[in-house]
Formats: sequence, structure tokens, C-alpha cells
Amino acid sequence: MINRGAKETFFTLGLLALLGVGGCGILRPPPAAAPEPSAAGPAQAGGDKPLTRAAPAPACVAFDITLPSVAQAPAGPAHAGPKNLWVRIRGGLGLPEPDNARVESQLNWYARHPEYLNRAFARSEPFLHFIQQEVEARHMPSEIALLPVVESAFRPFAYSHGRAAGLWQFIPSTGRRFGL
Repeated sequence: MINRGAKETFFTLGLLALLGVGGCGILRPPPAAAPEPSAAGPAQAGGDKPLTRAAPAPACVAFDITLPSVAQAPAGPAHAGPKNLWVRIRGGLGLPEPDNARVESQLNWYARHPEYLNRAFARSEPFLHFIQQEVEARHMPSEIALLPVVESAFRPFAYSHGRAAGLWQFIPSTGRRFGL
């Protein structure tokens, strides 16, 4: 059984790993229409220079992931603010980034497994707009909206050996305490 201090440490580490993913990752929406590769050589912009990727910031880990497309949101209070959810999330990041070897280890794992993040972000589409809206309404840092990436990879029916369940992996006693 994991004691309370260890649980808090794991929670903090996971949350901070998400900070690094969201704050330092190079996150780009997918291109509108990717040209077919040709036998003539690499894709070129304007036909004269090969496209190159910008170098990441020195203190950041570069991620090569594709963010899920964000459908045009209906007008109304539920989707007020910037239309691009990822701009809103990045703008709301607010937790301090620690200098910790265990956090670095988790960040490196995410950097080596971008396909994991792509799958988690794809599964987040039905939930993330609403979660971010609620986080913003409560003036909480956006890292909270990304916590299900660590807890359940946005699998709504995730279940652990410790009986934690759902996106947030609440255990039964926590669910009862908060009326979930």
C-alpha cells in the first residue's frame, strides 16, 4: 500500500510532468492539407528552400506530436474565449516547474513516447473543452485539465488495482467524500 506522502509525491510529479509537456513541448495543430511526398525530393516552401524545423528552447524537451483537431465550437458562454483550446490551455499554465530528477525522468518518458500523448489527446476530445472551461471558471491552473493524461490517459472507464476509477482515478472513499 502506498502511504499518503508517496501518493502526494506521485500526484505532484505527474502534474509537474504535464507542466513540462504543456509548457515546453512544441505542439502544433495538424496542417490543413499535407502535400503528397514526391520522388523529386523533400517538400519545399515556395519551391526554393527545404522546410526545416526550428530548434527547441535550450531548457525544454521537444515533442513531435500532433494535436487533435479542434472542431469549430458553437457560439455561446460554454465556449467563450479563444477558439483554439490549446491556446487557452497554454495560456493558463501556472504551476512552477521544479528542478527534480524524477520529474525529468517522466518528461523524458513522454518525449520518447509521443504516440502515447497523441492517443491520450485524441481520447480527450469529448471531455477537454468542458474540463478546461471548469478549470478557468475556478481560476485554477490549466495543468489540472491535463491531469487525466497522467491518471487515466483520458480513458473514462480506467480502473486500478486500488479501485481508483475514471478519468481522474478517484478511489471510492474520495468519491463519497466529495459526492461524486
